[in-house]
Amino acid sequence: MKTNYLTLSVMALAAAFTACSQDNEIPETNVSDNAQALTIQATESGFEAADAESRATDNGKTTEFENGDQMGLFVVRDNGSVVKSNEPITYNSTTKTWSTAAPVYYYTDADYIAYFPYDADLSVSETTTTDITDGIISAFDTYFEEHKADQSDLSTYRNADLMLATITAEDLAKQTPENKTLNFALKHNYSMIELNVPSYKYSYTYGEGTKEFSVPMSNFNVTLGNTDVKPCHIGDGIYRMLVEPGDINLEGSFEDPKDQRPVNFSNSNATTKSLAKGSYVKYNISYEGAPSGDAEERDIIGDYYCQDGSIYPSDLQAVPTNAIGIVFSTVGDTDFAEGNYQYYVVSIKERGTLGFLVPNGEEQIEASNVNIAGIPNFDSTSEENFKQCLTDMAGWASTNVIKAITTPKTYNITDDLVDNWTGAFAAPESGTTGWFIPSIGQWMKLQDLLEEETVPSYTYTSTNNGHKLTSTTVGQTNTTLVGLLSKLNVESMSKTFNGCYWSLTQEAADEDGNSRLFCLDIAGNKFEIVLQEKTSKRILRPILAF
Repeated sequence: MKTNYLTLSVMALAAAFTACSQDNEIPETNVSDNAQALTIQATESGFEAADAESRATDNGKTTEFENGDQMGLFVVRDNGSVVKSNEPITYNSTTKTWSTAAPVYYYTDADYIAYFPYDADLSVSETTTTDITDGIISAFDTYFEEHKADQSDLSTYRNADLMLATITAEDLAKQTPENKTLNFALKHNYSMIELNVPSYKYSYTYGEGTKEFSVPMSNFNVTLGNTDVKPCHIGDGIYRMLVEPGDINLEGSFEDPKDQRPVNFSNSNATTKSLAKGSYVKYNISYEGAPSGDAEERDIIGDYYCQDGSIYPSDLQAVPTNAIGIVFSTVGDTDFAEGNYQYYVVSIKERGTLGFLVPNGEEQIEASNVNIAGIPNFDSTSEENFKQCLTDMAGWASTNVIKAITTPKTYNITDDLVDNWTGAFAAPESGTTGWFIPSIGQWMKLQDLLEEETVPSYTYTSTNNGHKLTSTTVGQTNTTLVGLLSKLNVESMSKTFNGCYWSLTQEAADEDGNSRLFCLDIAGNKFEIVLQEKTSKRILRPILAF
């Protein structure tokens, strides 16, 4: 590149030699004489629509920068000196500004190259603007080649979506001397295909308002050329995939989740079948009997709750692959002292009979049955007092009490909860309580899965083990739960919901300071509250609230 600032450099050099009182330093040439720091801005106008139909329905697919997003910066001078090499530039969404750890100065003979998203491991050894740009593209081409067949993860899709911008020395020279800005107009390096697929939409009551969710088509498959591709599902039936510029030969299939009928599609009759760099095409897929797109009001009690926090209607023929629970009741106004939670979810997974304080097979210790401070206690010696246990909704708080206990040892039941409800069964990271062991009052809310006119009542009886409370709903709740679980791909033990389940509602302590737990016995078509020693072995199946 050519520079016209030789006079300024010579004058600065002469001044350095004529000032005899100064050190004999030779100043850097081609730097603005006041070491001017540059302001950095970035814009991204999105993928350009490749046809009139896409342009009429969209204003381009733009990237919304988020707080902490980073670009990479290279500054290269015409003598081959690389002043900045892969310097991160960080976005602050509050101030809407970009910044670097150290100032970026104005060089009269330098080009400034920015790329997004930033890759801290990217290494480019070239020393010209063209070669550095090619090196960045080459690094992203390698990443894209590794991931182009599976772009289903949003972070993978975003990390592959390379955008570039270069500001030349000539560009900066045209700006006013006192206010020079690096305004990077980022352009997409790849092309993009968007598929607009019909989806079922629903709304449900959440507190005083409503929330909406959509259900995508099931068994969604796409083939691009001869390669099977998993596109990124943005939501509401929108799928996107990055592609190399050129001709498009696309076909695919899916099943309607309502009745699982197959639907096939291709772009063989589409107007646009080729894409230039930085452009996109939107294919709208339609078929006879497709959902209208209008949200249908729905009671979500009895629906599946998925790991991403979404709801999946249980009356569709298709079932979700990421279900972790079943929505079984609404949260009461006073159930939680903090947080805004509206629904309860019971896990689709359970752990077979296990010890409360010590694991199975280990010897019980002296404190095994001791009354636990901080957990609600209820007297069981009269019907009136026993029925007070139905009011206990403190399972979440009680779980946290037990998690904090370390003396004489940590409790096996909460250790098991932490260890086994991870991975595919982990609760969403936000918007929920996380999994916890229910109170007996929360267990009774399982009966909300039954028909609205089914109102349970309870019979109090004495047993050899003390007393119990039997619900009039008996086996109805078990039948409903087993029907919902049977559709899912979970281990056979978890599908039965048949046995006696731990709760964290406690019987009042006896004269020795020991107490039992109120547990849910749902075995053999029962639905009973029974008292169990903490030294016994019962089933763990947690719940959460969202």
